[in-house]
Amino acid sequence: MNMTTLNIDDMHCATCVGKIQTGLDQLEGIVRLRFNPARRQVVISHESSLATHELLRQVEHIGFHPYITGFDGLSSSPSRESSDQLLKRLGVAGLAMMQVMMVAIALYSGADEYRRILEFTGLLFCIPVVSYSAMPFFTAALRSVRGGLSMDVPIALAIFIAFTSSVYSTLEGYGEVYYDSVVMFTFLLLLARYIDLNLKYQMDAQDALMCSLPQHVTRLGTQGRETCALEEIQIGDTVWVGEGGQIPVDGVLLSDSAYIDEALLTGEDTQRVRRKDDVLYAGTFNRGAGISVLVRAISEQTRMATINKLAGETLMGKNSVARLADRIAGIFIPSVLLMSISTYAIWSFVEPERAFSAGLAVLVISCPCALSLAIPAALSAAMLRLRHAGVVLKDGKYLELLPSVTELFMDKTGTLTQPDQGIAGMKVFTEYDALWCVSVAGALQSFSSHPLAKCFVNSDLELSGVKTVPGSGVQAIYQGDCVRVGSADFCGHDTDITGEIAGNKSGLMDKSVYLGVNGIAVACFYIENPLRAHAAEAVEALGNSGLDVHMVSGDLQENCEVVAKTLNLDFDAQQSPEDKWKLINQRMDKTHVLMFVGDGINDLPSLAGADVSVAMLEANDLVKSRADIVLLTTRLGALVDLFTIARKTRFITRQNLAWAFSYNLIAIPAAALGYTPPWMAALGMALSSTLVMLNATRLMRVPLAREGF
Repeated sequence: MNMTTLNIDDMHCATCVGKIQTGLDQLEGIVRLRFNPARRQVVISHESSLATHELLRQVEHIGFHPYITGFDGLSSSPSRESSDQLLKRLGVAGLAMMQVMMVAIALYSGADEYRRILEFTGLLFCIPVVSYSAMPFFTAALRSVRGGLSMDVPIALAIFIAFTSSVYSTLEGYGEVYYDSVVMFTFLLLLARYIDLNLKYQMDAQDALMCSLPQHVTRLGTQGRETCALEEIQIGDTVWVGEGGQIPVDGVLLSDSAYIDEALLTGEDTQRVRRKDDVLYAGTFNRGAGISVLVRAISEQTRMATINKLAGETLMGKNSVARLADRIAGIFIPSVLLMSISTYAIWSFVEPERAFSAGLAVLVISCPCALSLAIPAALSAAMLRLRHAGVVLKDGKYLELLPSVTELFMDKTGTLTQPDQGIAGMKVFTEYDALWCVSVAGALQSFSSHPLAKCFVNSDLELSGVKTVPGSGVQAIYQGDCVRVGSADFCGHDTDITGEIAGNKSGLMDKSVYLGVNGIAVACFYIENPLRAHAAEAVEALGNSGLDVHMVSGDLQENCEVVAKTLNLDFDAQQSPEDKWKLINQRMDKTHVLMFVGDGINDLPSLAGADVSVAMLEANDLVKSRADIVLLTTRLGALVDLFTIARKTRFITRQNLAWAFSYNLIAIPAAALGYTPPWMAALGMALSSTLVMLNATRLMRVPLAREGF
C-alpha cells in the first residue's frame, strides 16, 4: 500500500472536502482518505496499482489544483506563485475600491445632477475588479458544478448578481447600483484569503524548517571526499559533517566523539556529547569538530521523516466536535441559497425596493469557512507548538482528551529517574588498590549482559575460565586468583551494605555491586540511579495544574520511598506489570481520566490500559508503538507543555466555534431583516474566517516549560 500527500490550496471549506472525497472514492484502490482543511492537505492511502498521476488527474477533474508534497515537507508547490498572483488581484481590487467608494460617497450624499456620470464612473472602475480580481471565484464556481456546490458558488453569485443588476440600472437610468459592494466584497474576500494563505505558509515554513535537510553532502570514498546530492547516498556509505553542519542521515558515529545539537528533534537547547558507535539522527547539528558518520538510514527511513509523517497524520484526525462542525458546514451552502431566495421573495411582498438588497446581503454575509476551519486551524497550530516542545501525538483526539485527565501515573526507573545508571562511589575493604579493583571489575563485567554491567569501563586484563552465574555475577581466574563480581553473597560479603552510601550526593542509590577475591569481598561499588534534571519542578508544576500525580514502580520499597520523599509523591512499590495494570484499571471510571507515563517493556500493559499513554524518549520501538504520545526529549517539563498546550487548544477551539456559530446566527437573520447593507455583509464575511485563523495562531506562541525546566 502506498501513501500520497496532496496539497490543494483551493480547498477552502467542508464542502470542498466533501467534493474531493466523493471524487476520489470513485477510484478503485483507495483505502483511506484523511483531510486537513487548515493545511489544505489530503493524505491518501491507496493500492500500489493506483498511480499518483491518476489521483492528480481525478482531483483536477473535480475542479481543484493539487500538487505533490514530499516526505520532508518540502513540496513542488506553485503556492508562492499563487500568492503573488493573489496579491496582484488584491492590488487591482484595492485601487478600484478607493475610487468606487469616493463615487459611492457622492451618490449617497444626494448629488443627483451628477448621478449618471458617477454611476458610469463606478462601472468603469468595477469592470477590472469583476473581470480580473474576482475571476478565481467565477472559475472555481463553474468547476464546482461538476462535483457539487462549494463556497465559491454563493460568492460568485453575489458578485455576478450585484454587478449585472447595477449595470442594468446604469444603462436604464433608474434603480440602485451596488458597485461599492461588489468591489469591497471582492477586495475583503481576497484580503481574507491572502491572510489565510500566508498563515498557512507560516505553519508550512516552520514545518519545513524542522524537517529540512541539506541537499548536498560530503561523501568519504576510496578517492577521498566528494560532494554529491543527498539522493545519491546509499546505506553503508560514510559521510563527512563539518563543524556547524547538519547531519543528513541516520547513522553511527565513526569519530571518537562529537557535540550534537538535537534541538530540532527533542526541543532541548543543550548539546549532547556522543561517543564512537553512538547513533546520530538526521536533522541534528554537529557543534564540534568535523565528524564521519556511517549511514544506516536515508530519506523516508530516518527518524526525522518518521516523526514528521506521524505528526502530519495526527493533523488528519477529527474529534466529535469537528465532525459535527463539518456536517453543519456541508449543508450550509444549499441552506444559504434557499434563505437568500426566501428573503428576496418575502421582501418583494413587504417592501419591494428593499428585496434585492436584503437577498444579496444574505448571500454575501454567510460564511461556513470559519466553521469548518475552527478546529483544524487550532489543531494544526497546537501540533506545531508541541513539535517545538519535543512531543508527538499519534492522533489529534488526545488534545481533546488531555484537559480531562485527572490522574497521572508515572513509572520510576527510566521515567522519573535517569535511564542510564552510573557508579556514584566505591568502598575498598582490604589493602587492594582502588584502581586495581576498578580494572578487575571492568574486565569481569565485559562478559556480562546485566544492565548494571554498563556502568563499568571495560579493561583489557587477561582472564581465564570465565563463567557467568545467572542471578549472581561473573567469575574468572586472574593471575592465579579467583575473582568475582556481582552480589554480596556471591562475592563473599555477609551483608549487603547498600545503605552505607559513599560519594552519593543525591541520596538516590539503588544497588551495590561487589568484587571478591578468593571468596573474600574486597570492594563495593555503589550504583546510582539519579532523578532526571528538574524532575521535582516538573512534578510540582503538574500537581499545581490540578493533576493527582502518583508513582508506581516494580522497584524495592526503600528505593521508591527515597524518590517519593524527594518528589513529594504518593507511590506503590514492588508492583509487577500485572499489578500496575490492575491498579490503573481500579482507578479508571467515569469520573477519572487517567494517563500513564513509562519507558519499559514491563509498562506495556499499563500503557495499553490507560486512557492516555506516554512513552519516554529512551523507550524501545515496541513501547513507543503502543503509546498514544511519544516524547522526543528527556525533559519531564515536556509533560507540562503537553497539558498547557492541550488546555489552551480546548479554549481556543471553543472560542473559534463560539465565534463561527454566533456570527452566522446573528449575521444571517440581521441581513434577512434588512439591517445589514451588502457592503457591511462583505466586511463580516471576510473577517470571519480571518479571525478564526488569527486566533488559532496564538497557540504557536504558548510559552514552553523548557524556559525553566
